[in-house]
Amino acid sequence: MREFITPGNIMRDHWPIRMSDNINLYLGSGRMGASFDAYGLMGNGFRKPPASEGKTSLMHAEHWHRGGYGIESRLHAARVVFADGEPSAPENYRQHLSLYDGRLTTSLRYSGFSYTLASCFNPEKRDILAMELSYQAASSGVMPSLLLYPEITLPGSYGDTLAGIFEVDGDVRTAAVIHLRVGTADSAIAFRVISTAGTAGFSTCAEGIRADFSGMRGSHMLLIGIAGWERRDELVKEMLSITNAEQYAAEASEAWHTRYGNAAISVPVPEYQALWARSLYYTLASYGPDKACPAPPCGWSGNIWRYAFPQDLSYIHPALLRLGHIDIARSWTDFFHSFIDEIRAYTKRIYKADGTMWAWEFPIGHGGKLLDENDHGKPNWYQYEIHNAAYVARMAYETSLYLNDAKWTRSTAWPVVKATAEFFASVVAKDTNGRYSIDLFPSMGQDEMAGENKKNYLCALFAAEYSITTALIMAKAIKYDGDTSLWRKIVSAGLNYDALVDPKENIAAIYQAPLAGTFGRQKHPVQLNPLVFLPLGKPSSYTANAYRRRYDICRNAKENTFYGWTLATFWLASSHMGDADGLLDGLARARIGNYVDANWQQIYETSRPAGSFDAPEQFLENPWDYYVTSHGLYLQAMNDALVHDYFGKTVIGAACPDIWRNVSFQNLRTRDGSIISGEKTENRWRIKKSAV
Repeated sequence: MREFITPGNIMRDHWPIRMSDNINLYLGSGRMGASFDAYGLMGNGFRKPPASEGKTSLMHAEHWHRGGYGIESRLHAARVVFADGEPSAPENYRQHLSLYDGRLTTSLRYSGFSYTLASCFNPEKRDILAMELSYQAASSGVMPSLLLYPEITLPGSYGDTLAGIFEVDGDVRTAAVIHLRVGTADSAIAFRVISTAGTAGFSTCAEGIRADFSGMRGSHMLLIGIAGWERRDELVKEMLSITNAEQYAAEASEAWHTRYGNAAISVPVPEYQALWARSLYYTLASYGPDKACPAPPCGWSGNIWRYAFPQDLSYIHPALLRLGHIDIARSWTDFFHSFIDEIRAYTKRIYKADGTMWAWEFPIGHGGKLLDENDHGKPNWYQYEIHNAAYVARMAYETSLYLNDAKWTRSTAWPVVKATAEFFASVVAKDTNGRYSIDLFPSMGQDEMAGENKKNYLCALFAAEYSITTALIMAKAIKYDGDTSLWRKIVSAGLNYDALVDPKENIAAIYQAPLAGTFGRQKHPVQLNPLVFLPLGKPSSYTANAYRRRYDICRNAKENTFYGWTLATFWLASSHMGDADGLLDGLARARIGNYVDANWQQIYETSRPAGSFDAPEQFLENPWDYYVTSHGLYLQAMNDALVHDYFGKTVIGAACPDIWRNVSFQNLRTRDGSIISGEKTENRWRIKKSAV
């Protein structure tokens, strides 16, 4: 795997000329993570406005707050920063992110001292950040003190501000535990140092725990662990089990080698291969095999959106399956299954419907009351995007195919799919033309610009068809003996797409209204849903035509400005349509439209406005970096250009451009249990296929 991953390494050998052009580097364990600044620490925005791209604060899956409207969000937990202010620009500088080892090394040299800081997470010990600090000081120099700073003043959910407290327990000289409480978050932060040269000592201060260093030479491993307060003893035990810094660093690297698995692709365009490797790392840094609410759309980088969105997860999930990370994919369905009863009650209360309408901003913990009418109800209409339910069903169904475990399919995947089908079956109604329509209050479509409570949102019709059809397929496979007659009746009659398709343009409107009202004004290409998000078999003529006119559908797309996951959707649609030229065209637009940064380091949540590079202040306050949602779509697009079975039949190289003369892939999985490897040399494929 090393040869496939190392092209994504990031090497910087000069100090940023303009700090606002510097994108902080993201590391994570799958449960915890942070972005790191040019110093290798987390000082961006500490005590002064942010100067570089990307929040820099540790986040952890168990550090979350239940706020207004019953909506739950992850919080920033802590930073490691210089205690007495940042040093000036160094005389010599190097920063290297090794993706294969999951390790960030930052070296700075000044006239009085130099230091190297190597940081890593371990995907098997997901609660701990290790930071190896080595320094050499001249007689007049000294290693600056560091500060572990608990975040106690934070934005909450939808406008509220949280003010918290922390208390320090333990022998503070070389180890301590912080009890951090912010809003409803109640967490432990453990801090420990292992010294092999020089001395280091901790002391408490008003802002947190200060680490001071002495001696002209030092070598120390700083360990920072985070967990929910109820797991503090487990966290401390794991921290104390680490006794040798060199051994732990080697174990963490080896854990990353194991986590990557054995599935990969290789394409002959350096920036595309680099982004593939980075996308895989960011995905694995953000998501681990925990039966817990997965990370927000930007992972643990700390950037925009701190809520959990099932839709976004479903854009990443197929890439995990294709690349063999089935343990992570399965854990998401295990998590959603654990919420069936609560979401049934939520669906009945909000929609007066049966089954499960899987919530848009999904709960992190059990026992809350989402969109509580006694707590201001809703913050916006986006909460009612009813198409969202189908993505949870797809994740459950496709995991069952890759996992091929009959017991798990019946006990876990089937109840999720069945409950989703029950929701859609309870909200459709036969229309005057004999087709089934959806006219539900409250409701919202996939395109936020379309407004609320419209009849026959196109995305909702796709979702209903997929969910009910999939439930029938699963019911037959597991020999379900319950009543499926209503489902069969709905599928036989069909959903009411006829009410949406413009006969002149042969394109469906995004709800039941004239196409002209929304065409060219959409934020997202909803019409492409069956090509990328919900496989519905052979594309209809109006879906295929929407693909051909995809840059006409969305506002500003012709000018190469793309909102949210729009351009990434175009990439994946091209792969599934077997359109190699379309894929190349879409990838070329990524840089033109500032959808990726100049070095293809990461994908933005939305095309970054050109003017924001010269006046970056507002952008730096609310950065869009590391949109893992679109990184998942990119992984899918690149993988599926070479191997996919999206429409049922496995196809090889359908969207692999002819100009890519030397291409290879290894151990890509398909739904029928196959593992496929292949190599293209001078446009001739050699394929090897085996079974799981």
